[in-house]
Amino acid sequence: MSKISNLNEIDSIKVHWSESEYINNVLCCDENSDIEKEVDVFAFDSIISQASKEISSGYDKTSLSIKLKSGLQWCFESKFHITSRTSNLLELLNVGQ
Repeated sequence: MSKISNLNEIDSIKVHWSESEYINNVLCCDENSDIEKEVDVFAFDSIISQASKEISSGYDKTSLSIKLKSGLQWCFESKFHITSRTSNLLELLNVGQ
């Protein structure tokens, strides 16, 4: 996967599930901890910023599918690790890129 340089490159984000209690509460997961919702890119950026503040150690995995405005399916049901050092969505997506 190539780096995403700007949130405006993203057409859609679908959140499948998360280990983050904050994300689950905000996006209302079901009884199986599944979310399966498309979320506004900039709203999700704020959600990630807040979720990272609630992590004291380790990480919370979150499964995402992301499609870019170019039409490229950037990732499909990929796991990302939110840590206490994750400051925003771009940082989360570009770790290791």
